[in-house]
Amino acid sequence: MADRNRRQSPVLIVGLGRFGVSLATQLVSQGREVLAVERDHGLVQKYADSLTHVVEADASDIEALQQLGAQDFSTAVVGVGTSIESSVLVAVNLVDLGVEHVWAKAINKAHGKILTRIGCHHVVFPEHDAGVRVAHLVANQMMNFIKFDDNFAIARMLPPERRRRSHHRPVPAPQPPQGQHRGDQASRPALPLRGAGDLDRCGGRDHRLRPRPGPREVRRPLRPEAIAPADSLAARRMLVLVRLRD
Repeated sequence: MADRNRRQSPVLIVGLGRFGVSLATQLVSQGREVLAVERDHGLVQKYADSLTHVVEADASDIEALQQLGAQDFSTAVVGVGTSIESSVLVAVNLVDLGVEHVWAKAINKAHGKILTRIGCHHVVFPEHDAGVRVAHLVANQMMNFIKFDDNFAIARMLPPERRRRSHHRPVPAPQPPQGQHRGDQASRPALPLRGAGDLDRCGGRDHRLRPRPGPREVRRPLRPEAIAPADSLAARRMLVLVRLRD
């Protein structure tokens, strides 16, 4: 119940740069209420109509955050990236106010280390993560991937060309023996019984004895229209578990 309330609770976002605006816009599109804090008057006016709440204030001042009710938020995001000093001050204020989940953007490893030391619960590196992601997509056949561990990800990628040809080759229907027509039921040979264990049972007693098909019999031929062509989207995508190189 607590996790559900947190997923539906409003989010405090400090800083309306490219990262903060993208984050706030996506949260609003998902139905989340957002309070954005920005000290640039021009940015406040620009995004006042597109976001839920936009306030012009200096988040490095803890008294300003208290007046905005920052201590009542369960999730806050520090999107300040132009100044490491301002980012650290805002993050310290949010941690001191007792915000349960503080996310902070870091521009380099040293910045991220400081944010972790002062008590930020989640530190992200948008530029670094985007570069690593694009590098994997460019260097491999991966179309997209979701990283779930330090070195592992689930990737959507193109299968090898030989696998696309072999796995999606139409299978022709078996032809009847020479001199026999498809609709000629009487001329079909009886299926051999291979033993008592091959008989189907229903309800604990012999409901109807039916021999199981022999090893060479095809139950139902594959219809050509039910097989994905080699150039379709289904034939060109597959999900695999991959190991990422640093």
